[in-house]
Amino acid sequence: MHLAYEQLIACLDHECGSNLCEHLDQCLACADCLEPYQSLQADLRRALYRRDCPDSQTLNDYHFGFLPAVESGRVSAHLAECPHCAAELVGLVAFLGRR
Repeated sequence: MHLAYEQLIACLDHECGSNLCEHLDQCLACADCLEPYQSLQADLRRALYRRDCPDSQTLNDYHFGFLPAVESGRVSAHLAECPHCAAELVGLVAFLGRR
């Protein structure tokens, strides 16, 4: 028996049980069905990763301490979870250090 679409998506999002993961490890047909979804998810993440992120100006203001405490706390929490924004901030600090 092959996995249903919903089960494949659950596995893609790491929300499936171990029995579904075992099935994917053993069933090449289901693993092949999952591959286009993995590719699409990667493309969407690359294209939309900044949707919920602070913009560059906000990161700049955060770095210089210009944000109100509440917003600064939100940005700080976001930076702890978002490798993209954390990398952007590191790049900003490195750029400013070269000036």
